[in-house]
Amino acid sequence: MVAQETKAALNKLSMPAGFSYKFNGAIQQKARAFGPLTSALKLSILLIYMLLAALYESFLDPLAVIVTLPLALTGSLLGLLTTGVPLSLYAFIAIIMLTGLVAKNAILLIDYTKRAMRGRDMTMTEALVEAGRTRLRPILMTTGTITLAMLPLAMPVGPGASERMPMAIVLIGGMLSGTLLTLIVLPVVYLKLVQAKSALARLHVFQLWRYNYRQKGQDAR
Repeated sequence: MVAQETKAALNKLSMPAGFSYKFNGAIQQKARAFGPLTSALKLSILLIYMLLAALYESFLDPLAVIVTLPLALTGSLLGLLTTGVPLSLYAFIAIIMLTGLVAKNAILLIDYTKRAMRGRDMTMTEALVEAGRTRLRPILMTTGTITLAMLPLAMPVGPGASERMPMAIVLIGGMLSGTLLTLIVLPVVYLKLVQAKSALARLHVFQLWRYNYRQKGQDAR
C-alpha cells in the first residue's frame, strides 16, 4: 500500500533529465515472487478440481468445493486489513496452504452427503442436514487446532514477528471464515448444483425423446 502510494506520488513529479527511481529490497523481492506464487495458486485450484472431478466422476460436484475457496480468502484479507499487516510473501504462501485446508472441510460434507443418499436412501436436503450435524465436530476440531496453533505466531512479540505474523493471520482468518461460511453456504450451493444437474439431465432426455419422435414420424411417411 505504501509503495503504491509512493509510486503514484513520484509519477506526478517531473523528474529532471538524467534522474530516475526504482524500488529495491523487500518491495522488489515481493514483485518478483508474486508472479510465480499467483501461478502456483491457480495451479493448486486446478489440481484440486481435477482430483475431485476424477473421484466424484462429475464436473459439477467439485465446483461446490471450489466455491468455498473465495470465502476463506475473504477472511484472510479481512484479517490482514483489521490488523494492519501488509500482504507479504509469507502471507501469499499461507493463502496457497489455505486452499487445501478449507477444501478438506468441504470434501467432508460432500462425501458424507453422497454416501448418505446412496446407503440410507435420504433426500438431498436430509443428507445435507445429516452431513452438517455429523461432520460438524471434526470440522470444528480441525479449525480450532489450526487457530490455536497459529495464535502464538500471530503475536507481535520477539524478533522476526513481521515475517511470521502475516502467515498466522491469513491462516487464522481464512480458517474461521472458511469454516463458518462453508457450513452455511456450501449446502446451499451444492443443492443448487445438483438441481441444475438434474434439470440438464431432464432436458437432455426430453431432447432425445423429441428427436426419436420426429424420426418415427419421418419413417412413417
